[in-house]
Amino acid sequence: MRKWLLRAQEFKCCGQYGKEEPPSHAKEILEAKNLRLFYQLNEAAGSPDQGLAENMAKGFDLMGPIPTGGIFPQKEMADISKHAIWRATGKCKDEDLAKDVHQITLEERDRGWLKGPFSLSEPPVGAILTQRFGVKQSTTLSNGSSTYKTRPIDDFSESLVNSTNSMDETIQPMGIDMVLAALALRFRSWGPEELQGKTIDLRKACKNLPVSKSAFNDSFICVMDPDSSEPQAFQSQVLPFGARAAVMGLCLVSFALWLIGVVIFKLHWTVSFDDFYLVASKAETKHVDMTQQLFFQLVGWEVSSEKEAEFNSLARILEVQIDLNESLLGTRVKDLVSAIGGVLERGTLSTAGMSVLRGRLVFAEAQIHGRLTGIHMQQLTRWEHAGGDAPLDDDVRDNLVFLKERVVLGGPRRVIAELGRVFHLYTDACYENGTGGLGGVLMGRAPSFHISLPESMKAKLQS
Repeated sequence: MRKWLLRAQEFKCCGQYGKEEPPSHAKEILEAKNLRLFYQLNEAAGSPDQGLAENMAKGFDLMGPIPTGGIFPQKEMADISKHAIWRATGKCKDEDLAKDVHQITLEERDRGWLKGPFSLSEPPVGAILTQRFGVKQSTTLSNGSSTYKTRPIDDFSESLVNSTNSMDETIQPMGIDMVLAALALRFRSWGPEELQGKTIDLRKACKNLPVSKSAFNDSFICVMDPDSSEPQAFQSQVLPFGARAAVMGLCLVSFALWLIGVVIFKLHWTVSFDDFYLVASKAETKHVDMTQQLFFQLVGWEVSSEKEAEFNSLARILEVQIDLNESLLGTRVKDLVSAIGGVLERGTLSTAGMSVLRGRLVFAEAQIHGRLTGIHMQQLTRWEHAGGDAPLDDDVRDNLVFLKERVVLGGPRRVIAELGRVFHLYTDACYENGTGGLGGVLMGRAPSFHISLPESMKAKLQS
């Protein structure tokens, strides 16, 4: 004790915090504590946590990895989760879908996007395993017909990888409103033209972007091998479809491609995720088409041949058909109605299937500015999170029927660019304590504000 009392006196004279002083708020909290002495006492006691005094001085973070000292038992959650996902992958219910997913996985491996296969014991300790499953999706071709294909999805939410991400920015894709606003502005600026549009889809967009070397342990996916009826693991070398980081990485790149096209090559187009919508007058379509083709060749990006079409007055993007010639067609609507009808007829739906269907419904509703389906969508969300491949109850059936009719009965949205003056009317209602009211604000382009006042208030303002 004498030794340490003398040491404490020594530190009082020459400083008690060590190499770096704590921030001002920490100094006040730690005023009575001699951290240099605490560090030496902790070291002399043989504690493996040699960074504890430094962590106390700078303060503990509330987010991110929590520092450990090597003194408590380690909780190997990654290995527990890895075994659970491996077993879950082995429980295959749709053999045809499993064959498609496995075949696509092998093709991705042959193209250098994946490495493997690996057994459960081969990934390093601490590696995270993510289950890959497949969904049947319809793709609308340039001639208006539909084809169905299997899309593999890597469930990085189940493996909790997506829960570790954070972003300072919010992705803001250019939706249908942006497309229509650009068309209206073009009409008002240049006058009437015979416009045509074209949809361009980046081919395997995420597969053109690599993962970082430090992410290799987080990029293992697990699929069922239908021949051996055993799971297999593969390590992704590219951004996997299903990871939040993949969406942000793709959007950053696609926005840069859009900006280059607008500023340098003067293209009239918008972008949402990996879909570009290009507009040109009929007289310039060949020149504009050649420009966009050379541009994508220049930067080394391929586009999907199954979606790419010639310029036409009809073009489809974001599950919506844009008609520059006032012709009406409902291919996407028919696909969605057919999907809902199939679910109602079967009477069951898996969690993954509900997630995909709900996403398409939300997207379709958002593109026409609808908000009346909010309550029905909330019901589907609750059912989805309940989990499992379960029979549909009456509430879910009622919600799906309502949404199906909503999509069928929802008419096309017409944008008139010839309007001389545009006003925006924003309304709101209130109801509380037995009283209610409805109000609104009418806004024009002029920087002014208008309101009706009673005569008594006018007199007060004028006096």
